[in-house]
Amino acid sequence: MGKIVLVLFTLFTSTGRSTVYFSSSEESYNTDSPMPNPPYNFSGSSNTLSRRGNVRASPLLNYGDKAFEWQTSGNASETDLWNVVNVPNIPSGGTLYYGMLFKAIRINGVNVWATPNGNDEAFDKAFELLGSHYRWTVNFGIRSQRGPANTWSLFVGCPCYHGYGHFHGIPGSSPCQSTSGPPATPLLEEYDSMWMNFNNYGRGQTGSMYPGNYYPLEYDRWYALVLKVTFANATGGNGEVSFWINGTQVMRYLGIKTSGSATPLHEGIDMFGTYRQPVYDGRAHKRQVKRITLASTVQDMQNAGLMADPQSTTPIPPVQVPKTPQNLRIDH
Repeated sequence: MGKIVLVLFTLFTSTGRSTVYFSSSEESYNTDSPMPNPPYNFSGSSNTLSRRGNVRASPLLNYGDKAFEWQTSGNASETDLWNVVNVPNIPSGGTLYYGMLFKAIRINGVNVWATPNGNDEAFDKAFELLGSHYRWTVNFGIRSQRGPANTWSLFVGCPCYHGYGHFHGIPGSSPCQSTSGPPATPLLEEYDSMWMNFNNYGRGQTGSMYPGNYYPLEYDRWYALVLKVTFANATGGNGEVSFWINGTQVMRYLGIKTSGSATPLHEGIDMFGTYRQPVYDGRAHKRQVKRITLASTVQDMQNAGLMADPQSTTPIPPVQVPKTPQNLRIDH
């Protein structure tokens, strides 16, 4: 009971204008114990064989000694690792940042996702922001992309087919899509996906709307990943979707429609829905996460160490907490 109370306490902490709505607190659990439910609800989807993760020893300089870990079986019937975290009391609308450290660990040297040869596809619905009028998804893997051998990529989508529009190429058909199309406000989707489009990064495919190389992510390595969404129900406003890898911004879409409501209700987050789409053939592997954080500002992400390379040997400076003034005197 004490551990559950501790986790729920971390759901909502605020300092000034920044608010951390959820923090994973993996360090507070016993090594080799199952992940707690609540807050990690792993029931209700296609197969529970590997869905409940465990706390594992995973030392990482500046980031603690533990991680949450899932290990898949390679069984083709196992198609997801779905975990949902309901996060109450988040103010509606506004901006949310959702970040974590992530490592994809191969077993026997077998890559988790498709070969980046420009033709093959295998990708995950890896982690999502969920709300009343939106569903923003970060996908891991390869979707007909070209890149260095033994690497994977990521892209963002809005598979809004849960009661508020579909997302298949028709301008205005989805709360996640522009209503006017190129050239004024480009369609959000290209092949059902929003690709890297910033700092010279792109999809990694010749002829693509975003032809630059993708940021190559390697297996068996930690990465700091951060998604930002500012919610707007019309184009031309402050709607935004951005993404950072190890503090480098690789995606920025501005002035876009990101929600079916200007002030959507926020329900929470999830991790690891269906994986290796569309082949669903499974591949035995492990995946680890640390520092799962849902918050309101980029400073919160920096404070969590999610805007830096987690495998750097340079120590991350501690967060400076303002001290309460002492011995103040009021002159009348």
